[in-house]
Amino acid sequence: MKINLGNKEFFEKKMSCGEFLSTKKAAKFLNVSPNALRIKVCRGEVKYYKLGKLLRFLESDLKNLLKQGV
Repeated sequence: MKINLGNKEFFEKKMSCGEFLSTKKAAKFLNVSPNALRIKVCRGEVKYYKLGKLLRFLESDLKNLLKQGV
C-alpha cells in the first residue's frame, strides 16, 4: 500500500505514529535484503510511505508483519 506524504505531512505522521525506517533499516529489521523488501513492496505485501523518491516504513507496521509471519 503506497501513501504519498508531503514534507509537512511526513513529519506530522512521524511525530504521531512512531519511527520511520529507510529501506535498508527496514530490511535489516525484517531480516531480509533491501531488494527482497522492494519485491515485497511491489507485490503489495508491505505498507510503505513515499517521501519524494524515498520509501519509508513505519516500525509499527513492520512489527505487525512479523507477528503475521509475512
